[in-house]
This record gives sequence, structure tokens and C-alpha cells, in this order.
Amino acid sequence: MSPHFHRIALLQTLLFATSGVPSAAYRGYVELPWTPTVCLQESHFLTDPCTGEPQWLLDDRGAINMDPYLCKYVTVDGPDVGIECQVIAPLSVLVSQPTCPITFTGLWISAETPPRVNWNHVTCAVSHDVIRGDLPGPTSGGSVVDLGRVSCLANDVPQATWWYVTGPTDPEFPPLGSAYFYLVRAFGLPDGDTTYGHSSNGEEEIPFSGDCPL
Repeated sequence: MSPHFHRIALLQTLLFATSGVPSAAYRGYVELPWTPTVCLQESHFLTDPCTGEPQWLLDDRGAINMDPYLCKYVTVDGPDVGIECQVIAPLSVLVSQPTCPITFTGLWISAETPPRVNWNHVTCAVSHDVIRGDLPGPTSGGSVVDLGRVSCLANDVPQATWWYVTGPTDPEFPPLGSAYFYLVRAFGLPDGDTTYGHSSNGEEEIPFSGDCPL
């Protein structure tokens, strides 16, 4: 038998061994989309818990109904998971332990009169509180960040069915030479977090007074 024939036989063996449908897993929170998508057959988002950003879409028209998993952290396994924009034919869904809490990102002030506070839709939240404080104000207290005296700008702002939440306007302006800061907290998150956030070293940010009621 020639060496050339051996190479052909080996190549055929490798092709047969790798021709099966691969199985992969993806982890995230299951959420219904708030905008139409280009993948018309899908109906659920998988959201990255560490960024709050939607990743892939889940097709639940097959054997697995994703509705019972809404706002739960899951591991989805199946062929071609994450290919293009859909999870193709998910084979299994298991409730898992999240790797990190859902984070809040993206607050901005719109150029209106008076200006309006808006922020990115927070995965699975039910409502939001908005506070305003003075800069400089927040100080590290060892185990927490003291935000100082704040004002409750809005309490229990409903969750939006859009990619961002339209928040309250602020008719007041800071005195000359000073500035305001704004923070938002979300309620109803799967991990139960109801804070205004944490510093880079993990200290919770807590108002000294003036907070919105829980």
C-alpha cells in the first residue's frame, strides 16, 4: 500500500469524525425582546449578566418553551448555539447560578429644558429610583461609599419596553462652581440587588439622607 493511499484513508477518517453537529452552551438571563429583530423567528434574548447587554436570541418554537425561564439565569445547550443571531434548536435549558449580578450602565442627561435623566433598560427590572447629589460629595467610609445628602428625583419609575427608560426632568440647576451627580437603582432583578451600585473595590454606594423610599 502506497504512502499516498494511507494519507487519503486518514483524511477520510478525520472527515467522518468531525462531520457531526457540534453542541455548545451559552449562559445568560432569559428576557423577552423590547424591539423587533432581524431574526424574525426568535422570541427571547439571552442577556450577559456582567454587562446587561443582549447577546443572542432564543428560538422557542421547538420543543423547549422559554417562557417559564423568563428573568432566570440559565445554561442553554444545543447545536450551533450563538451562530449568527439565534440559538438553533436548543436541546436543554438548566437554571444556573449567575457569575455576577446584573450591572447598571448608561445614564445620560438629554438636552431639554429642563434637562431629563434617561438610562439604559436594565435586564428584568420592574421599576427604578433616581437620586441626585452634589459634587464633590461621595466619600469612602471604609466598607461603604457615603453619597452624602441626596434628593429623590423620582420614585418607582416603571420599567420600559424599549432599550432605554425615559426618566424624570430636573428643574433645578447646581450653584455656580458646583455640579450634580445622578444615580439609578433597579427593583425586581433576579439576584435581588437593590443598590445604587458599588465602587471599583466593591464598596456599596449608600446615601446619608434623602434617599427614595424602598
